[in-house]
Amino acid sequence: MIVFISVTVERQIREVLERFESVVADIPEVMSGFLMTGGADYLLRAVVKDLQHYRDLLEQLTQIPGVAHIQSSFALKAFINRPAPALERRQT
Repeated sequence: MIVFISVTVERQIREVLERFESVVADIPEVMSGFLMTGGADYLLRAVVKDLQHYRDLLEQLTQIPGVAHIQSSFALKAFINRPAPALERRQT
């Protein structure tokens, strides 16, 4: 199961952001992570095998110092998943 996890931290200071990124980088279920603009500070893409596995991951994330709020959305279907954009080469 693919889950997108929006995370808001208590304070956007370097120490909190660096600690969060460091801890999350060591969680094998997290496939990618992005520092975001908008409502949430981070967007994580994670893969879990079932809801219990997700609850275990959620427990890990909520234990990270500075995490204030987490909201998750499960992917129902993947219809496109490119590793990189298909860019056209400019001819000179």
